[in-house]
Amino acid sequence: MGRHWRYWYGCFGYIFAWRASWCSQANEFGANLCGHCRSQTGSCLTPTLFTRQPPMATNHLWTPKKVKIGAFLLCFFIAGIPSWTTPYTDVTVPNSFFRIGILVAFVAAAVLANRFGFMQGLVNVGAVFPAVLMVRVVVEGIMEPSRHNLWPLALIIVLILGLIVAGAGATLGWLVSRFLGQGSREDC
Repeated sequence: MGRHWRYWYGCFGYIFAWRASWCSQANEFGANLCGHCRSQTGSCLTPTLFTRQPPMATNHLWTPKKVKIGAFLLCFFIAGIPSWTTPYTDVTVPNSFFRIGILVAFVAAAVLANRFGFMQGLVNVGAVFPAVLMVRVVVEGIMEPSRHNLWPLALIIVLILGLIVAGAGATLGWLVSRFLGQGSREDC
């Protein structure tokens, strides 16, 4: 079923949602049949109102979006702070990123892949190291514009490093979820 704006109403223990969905959307049984004209063409534009929806999760603190953003920010600051505090003369790409940030990114990618699927672990954590580098390039480029004249090459190197680390962690998390039979537990 597609994602829709949901307004939740409680009625005798049942939760109903108003959703503005058109008949080309899948119905609650997963079939693409129109509730109005019973066709599979999707040409009918009759809105479906008060369709029964499963209840929302009661835990609003740890939503999937918050978990993904939190994992990205955790890796960003743990990998970034040591990199940003290193003087420019001592920075070598990618060697300046081989610190605790690599381990945290690996673990975060494994956890995200276990919980949300392989691609979520790969993409969310794989973008951490290029983001850390770009913050340094922008800040130091403002202070001295001629300092980072090879930043596109450094960005490609760090992107490859991030994808290798996140790919290894995401593969581990995905394999653990498959062997333990948990699978991907949340929609991405």
